[in-house]
Amino acid sequence: MTVGRIVTRPEAARLWDNDNLYDADEWAVDPEQSGTLLDLHRRLDPALTKRLRFETKSGPKGLCFISDAELDNQATRGVRELTPESAALLDRIIAVTDRLPKSGQTVTITGEVIGDETPATPGGKQKSSSVPTYLLTWNPDHWDGEIKPMMNWSCGHTKRIQPGDRLFLISQGREPRGVCASAGADSGVTEDVDGRFVAMRLEAYRNPEAEPILSRLALDELNQGAEPPMKWGIQSSGTQIPEQVAQRLEQAWRELLGGSPTDPEEPPATATATGPAGRVVAEVSRIIRDTQLADRIKELHQFECQLCGHTIVLPDGSRYAEGHHIQPLGAPHDGPDTGDNVLCLCPNHHAACDLGAIPLAICDVRRAAGHVVGLCFIDYHNRVVYRGSGTA
Repeated sequence: MTVGRIVTRPEAARLWDNDNLYDADEWAVDPEQSGTLLDLHRRLDPALTKRLRFETKSGPKGLCFISDAELDNQATRGVRELTPESAALLDRIIAVTDRLPKSGQTVTITGEVIGDETPATPGGKQKSSSVPTYLLTWNPDHWDGEIKPMMNWSCGHTKRIQPGDRLFLISQGREPRGVCASAGADSGVTEDVDGRFVAMRLEAYRNPEAEPILSRLALDELNQGAEPPMKWGIQSSGTQIPEQVAQRLEQAWRELLGGSPTDPEEPPATATATGPAGRVVAEVSRIIRDTQLADRIKELHQFECQLCGHTIVLPDGSRYAEGHHIQPLGAPHDGPDTGDNVLCLCPNHHAACDLGAIPLAICDVRRAAGHVVGLCFIDYHNRVVYRGSGTA
C-alpha cells in the first residue's frame, strides 16, 4: 500500500463509513482508499482454513497442516493467488465479521459465524469441525486395473465430498475384503454421463492379494459401542463414515502401516581394526537399522528424491538414492525405524536434512503409493532438527 495521507480516527471512520475501528490516534490512507484493513482480532478455525485453495502450476492447492489444527510454518511459502472460490469465501468472511464488536481478544471465526452451518444437530449435539471421512468402494471382480497415485474414483450419489476430505478405499466382492487404501480428496464432486467422481490422491495402498489389509472382521470391531455404527458391507461408494468410527479407523490403519521395528535385543557388533600402527580391538554399539525398509521405500519412489525428484544413474544403469530418518535414530532424538519416519532423498538433501539446514513441509514431499510420511516426524524436524533459515 502507498500512504497518501494520515488522518484521525474520526476521519477514518467517516471515510470507511464504519465507526467500529481500532482505538488508534492516526490512520494511514492510500490514495485510492483501496487498502485492506489489518484485522488482528479474528482468526479462522481449522475447518474453514482447510477450505482455502491457492493457484499453482499443478492446480489448486490447500495450505499445509502439520496436525489437525496447526499450520506448517512454511505453509504460505510460494502462495501468490487465491482461487476465485476461496477469494469469494474470504470476502464473505470479511463482510460478515467486519462489524463484530472488538473486545480486545481474538475471535475464532467458524462456519456457524458466517452462516455455513447450524450450531447443533436436531439431537442437540454440536457439529464437529473434524475433516469428513468417506468410504469409496472397489470390486476387483468388476475392475482389476492398476491403482494409481492420482485417479478419478466413483463416489456414488453423494455430492458432499470437498477438497481436503479424507477417503478410504474398501475392497469388496471376492476375498480378501477390507480397507486397502487411504487417500485425500483433491477436488469436489464432478459429474458426467458416467456418474459422479472425485479426484483421489492416494496416500497408502495395500495390495489385497499380497499384503495385509484391514479385514471386514477388524472393521466390524471398530463399530463396538459406536453410535451410529458404519455399514461396511454397503455397495454404494461415497458413504460418509461416522466420526467416532472414522477416528478408530485412522488409528487402526496407521497401526497396520507402521509395521514393527527391528529387534532391539540383537547383540551389538564387534569390530577388529589392524594396521601398521598396531592392533586395537574395539566393541562398537550401533543402532540396528532395518535396511530392507529403506530399500523398499527407495524402490517405491523409483530412487527419486522426495524433495527435488533427482536421481543418480550409476554406470551399470541402476539408480542411487539414500534413506533418511526424519526424526533421527538414537539419542537424543530416539526416532523409530518405521516407514513413516523415512524419506527417499538425494545425497544433497540427505545432508541438508541431517545437518538441520532446511525445513520440511509435508505438502512439498513427493508421494508414492504404499508410503505414508508421518506429520509428527515432519513437525519434530522443524522444531528440533532444523537450525537455520534455509529453504528446501
